[in-house]
Amino acid sequence: MLLAVTLIGGAVYYVYNGFEKSFDQVKANEAKRLAAQPKQPPQPLSRSESDQQRVEPYKNAVANSPNLGTSQKHNDDIKQLMQPAKQAAK
Repeated sequence: MLLAVTLIGGAVYYVYNGFEKSFDQVKANEAKRLAAQPKQPPQPLSRSESDQQRVEPYKNAVANSPNLGTSQKHNDDIKQLMQPAKQAAK
């Protein structure tokens, strides 16, 4: 019984030390990785530049979407057809 408890205690100690060394190694590697990254201060952008930078991906996606172009053409056609009806109602 005492031998089993000793073996279990030794196994727990061995596993705990392994995890502790592994965590220390990961922490050291992470610190090295962060230290190696270049530190570039963010360039302050004006409000319009910031807005333009945020809008650019959406603008490109809308321009490259054929379905949105078709939908816009349909809406323009409907508006054009509605113009005579509005003028006749006056």
